[in-house]
Amino acid sequence: KTPRAGGAFGGKITRGIPLSCAAALCASKLGRPVRIFNTRTADMAQQAGREGWIADYEVGFSADGAITALKYNFYIDAGIQS
Repeated sequence: KTPRAGGAFGGKITRGIPLSCAAALCASKLGRPVRIFNTRTADMAQQAGREGWIADYEVGFSADGAITALKYNFYIDAGIQS
């Protein structure tokens, strides 16, 4: 499993929803704004990772080693929004 490396928010944007919901619930119950602070370790545990994917590819080469053809298919488990 590859640890989180920042940026590329599209692949991880929904993983903060449970924490956001907890903050919203606390704010609603208390009737005031709240702040939730995560340690870096907790943040990595909650946010790290990517969707599963498989890549199938074929590469064609000329006699001198130059790439002459490329055929590829990527299959990404992006859930219901794919």
